[in-house]
Amino acid sequence: MTRAIRSRKRLALVGCAVFAVLSFALALDGGMPWWAGAFWIVGFLALLVPGSRRLVDEVEITDLGVTRRFGPWLGRKREERLLWDELTRVEILTTGGGPFTEDFFFLLEGGDGAGVAVSNELAVKHDLVAILQRRLPGLDSRAIIEASGSTARRRLLVWQTQRKPIPGGEVR
Repeated sequence: MTRAIRSRKRLALVGCAVFAVLSFALALDGGMPWWAGAFWIVGFLALLVPGSRRLVDEVEITDLGVTRRFGPWLGRKREERLLWDELTRVEILTTGGGPFTEDFFFLLEGGDGAGVAVSNELAVKHDLVAILQRRLPGLDSRAIIEASGSTARRRLLVWQTQRKPIPGGEVR
């Protein structure tokens, strides 16, 4: 949470507390109904409950492929899916956003335009690099190391399928 958001949240908490106290004080004098104070207490508690704005970002890696689900915790999630057989290219995207934001992503791309973007946090959690090294002969581990030290926006090719020549398809 950024400092500005924390500051606004703190201000809202103080405001809810002040209005709750004032509402209950006026309710005791008979100048306001008791539920007005309860309303401000509920608002105060709602600001304290974490998760109403949380995001889900999950990756599942199986023998068939990689699936990523992401979106709002309480809302509709989006899904990216790629089968290992359809994988044609692996790149790493780095941004200059670090160190407090995610700035390193594995881009798994399929031939039909489908793909999965996996953050480095999830890649480490699921040991994605080791899986890619086992599954993809010729994976460029040096490019992964180079990308991990990058502080600028870059896209590095880590692996690509070998194009097999089509029999009789030579240009003369």
